[in-house]
Amino acid sequence: MVSDTNKTSDEKLIEEVFNGNIMSFSILIDRYSSFVFQIVIKITGNREFAEEITQDILLKVYKNLHKFEFKSKFSTWLYRVAYTTTISANRKASKLFLVEDFEQHYSNEIYEEEAEVEWLDKGQLNMAFKKALSDLDEADNLIITLYYLNEQSIDDICTILNLKNSAVKTRLHRARTRLKKLLI
Repeated sequence: MVSDTNKTSDEKLIEEVFNGNIMSFSILIDRYSSFVFQIVIKITGNREFAEEITQDILLKVYKNLHKFEFKSKFSTWLYRVAYTTTISANRKASKLFLVEDFEQHYSNEIYEEEAEVEWLDKGQLNMAFKKALSDLDEADNLIITLYYLNEQSIDDICTILNLKNSAVKTRLHRARTRLKKLLI
């Protein structure tokens, strides 16, 4: 039985689910449903579609919770399930990969000198980033989005994309370089 739901770790809740306590899964859902929805809405750009996929993801997590091996944080594992499920659903629905509201995450990283962007107002800068990001291939778009927009660590991205640390760093560097070229 869960005594204080806010202080109970994800791992403890998962163990309780394994022991038959369904209420512990409800606590996990309460804790992470907004997190999952935000992942899905950023990928799909469609609220109604995102709500449907979020429900599918939460059901999939429940059915596959036994596959969580405690090798990473639960949130990282959940992110990977949410990401792969959303991309799969998105492809089936022939939707495009969309990303919004990333200006603040990129401006300092891409432009090392503020003087280079002084001539652009915020609206122009946002439009320029959106255009440049949409011109990147899906792999570059994804790595930039995970690192800057979703603020995932390199280690978390390694887990999500099933890549080695060096591969993630190399891809991130190349994606930054491509994005910068598109912006200049």
